[in-house]
Amino acid sequence: SLIPGFAELTECLTQLTRKNVPFQWTPTHQEAFKKLQDVFFTKPFVRLPDWDKPFVLNTDASGQAISGILLQEHEGKLHPISYYSKTLSNSERNYPAIKLELFAIYKSVHAFKTYLYNTNFKILTDSKPLLHYKKIASPTDIVSRWLLYLSEFQFTCEHIPGKENTLADFFSRFPVNRTEISNTPQDEQELILPVVETHCNTINVTSDTSLEISTSTWLKEQADDTQTNEIIQLLKNPSLKDSNNIRGFYIDPTTHILMFKSHRKSQAELIVVPKSLQHKALDICHISHTGLDKTYQIVSNRYYWKGVYIDTKNFVLSCEQCIKNKSFTPKHAPPQSNRIPTRPGDYISVDIKGPLPNSGYVLTVLDHFSKHIVLYSLKNITAETVSKHILNYISIHGRPSQILSDRGLQFTSEVFSLINKTLGIKLSHTSPFHPQTNGQTERLNPAIESSILTLQERGVNLQNALLIHQNIYNGLIHPSTGYTPNLLHFGRNLPLIFDTFDNNSEPIFLDKAHYVQDLLQQLNTAYELAYSTLTRKQVEQNNRLAKNSRPRALHVGDIVYLKSKGAFKTRFEGPYTIIAKKGEVNYTIQALDNKSARSFTVHVDRLRYAPGRKSHLISHDTAPNESKTRYFLRSSTHQI
Repeated sequence: SLIPGFAELTECLTQLTRKNVPFQWTPTHQEAFKKLQDVFFTKPFVRLPDWDKPFVLNTDASGQAISGILLQEHEGKLHPISYYSKTLSNSERNYPAIKLELFAIYKSVHAFKTYLYNTNFKILTDSKPLLHYKKIASPTDIVSRWLLYLSEFQFTCEHIPGKENTLADFFSRFPVNRTEISNTPQDEQELILPVVETHCNTINVTSDTSLEISTSTWLKEQADDTQTNEIIQLLKNPSLKDSNNIRGFYIDPTTHILMFKSHRKSQAELIVVPKSLQHKALDICHISHTGLDKTYQIVSNRYYWKGVYIDTKNFVLSCEQCIKNKSFTPKHAPPQSNRIPTRPGDYISVDIKGPLPNSGYVLTVLDHFSKHIVLYSLKNITAETVSKHILNYISIHGRPSQILSDRGLQFTSEVFSLINKTLGIKLSHTSPFHPQTNGQTERLNPAIESSILTLQERGVNLQNALLIHQNIYNGLIHPSTGYTPNLLHFGRNLPLIFDTFDNNSEPIFLDKAHYVQDLLQQLNTAYELAYSTLTRKQVEQNNRLAKNSRPRALHVGDIVYLKSKGAFKTRFEGPYTIIAKKGEVNYTIQALDNKSARSFTVHVDRLRYAPGRKSHLISHDTAPNESKTRYFLRSSTHQI
């Protein structure tokens, strides 16, 4: 990500590594190799990101590669933060120009998602038609997937003339002079020597990376260690021998290393490890990052010291590479009971789905008591548009006391907050990347999407498809209450959209006073029964979830790792430290030992606890002038 145009620059070199391609080194390859050398030994022209400033993404595509540059404005000029480039496959090179430009935007946004998610940013492209990318008619399946992914981000597209888009254009069209392969030198030495005789930097690995410990090291460290040296002296002086203290210990007659004969069935002959070499011994046995049982099996068949199992367990469980890369399926945090309202219109939740193919977005409003839903068709999801529809809902169904939503910019904007503050409505937001908090509304989305797509295949437009789904959903008995949402919300069952006759199943009241009195009595009874059913269902659900959950014993100051998003990455990233606890299941974390780093709040289910490592199991190989490890976590990286 620090080398601009890397994919285009290395294209001809990459070709040589492919199957059934003969290795023929030409001047073209030599030129590309030389340019790559120059890039490696040139200081990268990038800046650190400023999280208080907006990002700008400049993208471009050519017939060979696509590229993206993440930029930020500093002192009136755009400066690169990071680069992205990708060589196109044979099938991708057949894409039409506009599809290639959209592909460049999709891949670049995906590459820089950690910078761009939940922020407003600007995309610069020299493809003017892409300014209207949301209006693409009949997109293919793959384009629909790109558009669906891009809908998760908040950005605007701006056109930049091709002659001004020199930076991204250069990286997607990195000049490589083509020469005929037939003109290559015949002497193999002429081909190989330029590759071998290149400028190389010497890498000094300061920590001991050997996979064995020499005999001289064993003898020296055992002699310097107080405990092992005491045993050696007892064995060398029979007059001082205490059979109770040194039973099983002996000195190997060949190597003179202190050994211990196991009392197990295997009677393995084990090297007695002094405290100074315990880290090294464990590091060797854990070189393939096996689990605790297998690592202990390797250790116990070779080494001996007091407390070897406890130390092995501590070493394996605190291994940074294992924490980052191995799968981890924790028991989820105990279910947090949502407040159960006692009447319709008291507690609602909102969510946005989209963009849908050939249409816009869907705003879902759910009443948590009656389970009544209202679906709105949106052309865009700006804060003003969403707020207008929420006000429309309130004007018809009444002012709720609380609204639950995710952390989308539409629901965290000043406009939305001001409206709710003016109306006296309490706002609640879900945890980042943890939509289960708004699970009732989230569970509606798959059914809504399936219904809309099915109806649209029959020629029904989005607005009518939403009305049909809303009418049928609200007219069916909900299992959580035992009543239809319409009955609890409006006091009566409404006919479904396809009901063309009146079955007269309900009595007709001619006296309005008696009708109102009877209706209120029936509604009070229904509300009580619905509240009782909701409470019982929630208890049953919590009990069911609690069987596979346990409280997380995390505290302020603990070291944790955060579950990564996306493929081809370590499963967890970090380390982070917990700086605050928010409620029962949310924690605010910050990069370890970096108080200036940005802090953010996450759900406990995305965190993995990193146990501390015992001090005598931390490597002390570094020289005095080198950086010391400041926390008890093992890292496999060495100072170079």
